[in-house]
Amino acid sequence: MPPDLDRMNWNDVKYFLALARRQRLTGAARELGSTHVTVSNRVAELERAIGQQLFSQGTDGFRLTREGKAFLPYAEECERQLQLAAGTGIGEVVPVRPCVRVGVTEGIGNIYFATRFATWIGQRDIELELVTLTKLSRVTQREADLCVNMEEPEGQNIIKQVLVPYRLGIYASPGYLEQRPPIESRAGLQSQLWIGYVEDLIFSSALTYHREIGDNLTYAFRGTTLMTQLEAARSGIGLAILPHYVAHGRGLEQVMPSISFERTYWISATTDLHRYPGQYAVWQFIKSACEADRDLFHGPVTHQ
Repeated sequence: MPPDLDRMNWNDVKYFLALARRQRLTGAARELGSTHVTVSNRVAELERAIGQQLFSQGTDGFRLTREGKAFLPYAEECERQLQLAAGTGIGEVVPVRPCVRVGVTEGIGNIYFATRFATWIGQRDIELELVTLTKLSRVTQREADLCVNMEEPEGQNIIKQVLVPYRLGIYASPGYLEQRPPIESRAGLQSQLWIGYVEDLIFSSALTYHREIGDNLTYAFRGTTLMTQLEAARSGIGLAILPHYVAHGRGLEQVMPSISFERTYWISATTDLHRYPGQYAVWQFIKSACEADRDLFHGPVTHQ
């Protein structure tokens, strides 16, 4: 069925884009200052006008169909052209409070960004969504506007930069260490109780640092999140490998400081980042904050 352009309401395109990005009616409605019923109705009307189903609905929200994915770049181009036209002063522009979604891995999201954003966001007319994802997030899949990953992002039409290198060390509670002989060599680590990730649920090779210690470690506790492992270490269960910025100020002692693990955080966005002032402002803040705290991410200076 050919599209009925006379019936098409171009205002419906913004509802399509919001649902494509947020994947849930409530999220799209919040972005647009509307209701989930309105979003649903406007998207349905757009589908009727163009004669194609643009979304499929599942337990994880709304996903673009093949037709929806084909329509997406044209809708985004319409959005870009309208924003450019608004920037020239054509017509009366009603300012829209931008909603920026940042997809992050758990550690840097919960422990670092959540506290750093507090003062900054209070001084700006921006709504920020900090989304912790249990897998490698990608801006090309519209899971977030900006992404911070532990691995170099892949894909076309993206901007990617090294955000900040960070180091990890071996940590334990004073109580655990008091109950055991001093650990004075790498071989002494083999007889310790360990805290780590659930092996078959590790979503990134960057998290397999325990293998650098040995393949036959004895695990007393495994968890799927960094926060779980942090609390397990604080309770005295065993040794944990933690980023220095996570362990800092948590009442833990570093074990064998000469042993460290180096990883890198990457930041990425789509190539049209500069067209969206809200997203660009968040991008700049994230970069400047991490640069200012580079010593925190690097951790204490050790002598090999």
